[in-house]
Amino acid sequence: MNNREKEILAILRRNPLIQQNEIADMLQISRSRVAAHIMDLMRKGGLKAKVTFSPSRNTA
Repeated sequence: MNNREKEILAILRRNPLIQQNEIADMLQISRSRVAAHIMDLMRKGGLKAKVTFSPSRNTA
């Protein structure tokens, strides 16, 4: 995993619902480059899915 992939993975762990264009703006790279890094992370096994859902917390 390269440094840019590690950066993107850290961002996705902090905010799994972040949009690719937001990551691109943060890192000052193109959205297509972000998409390529995400695909590489998924292929390498560093990322199983871009979005993971937390169980709902019903207090009723």
